Amino acid sequence: MSFRIKQDAAINSLFLNKNGALGTNRTWDCRVNTGTNIRFFLFSELNNSNHIYFENSTTISNGIEYKVDVVYDGSGGLQVFVDENGAGSLVEVGTYVKLGQSSNVVTVGRLLTTSTFNFDGTIRDFKKENSHDIESNW
Repeated sequence: MSFRIKQDAAINSLFLNKNGALGTNRTWDCRVNTGTNIRFFLFSELNNSNHIYFENSTTISNGIEYKVDVVYDGSGGLQVFVDENGAGSLVEVGTYVKLGQSSNVVTVGRLLTTSTFNFDGTIRDFKKENSHDIESNW
């Protein structure tokens, strides 16, 4: 998947996400962690305590637009590119098994269940680009 993002205020925000099958667990999400770095999470089926995430090392500054590409190979290989820079780290928490499947909608700019992580900025040009994106129901 790819998209463009411009942050207006540096906050810990969750700007793209998809709820899991139960509606409470998440399937995946993308966030600006503590207002500075983009992280992309994949959650194990029905258990959010088990997940992997990639945190890109590019520092996000307010008022600047960035192009973000997320690449997943289907077997735990996850990487986030910010303006073509793929530097960062992949972290596994708990035992990540596989991505949960759901037909829930993708939420842009916030979580459905709370306004705590609302994004302050612009997200545009969101698209799924190929079959190597996260599962078939991105």
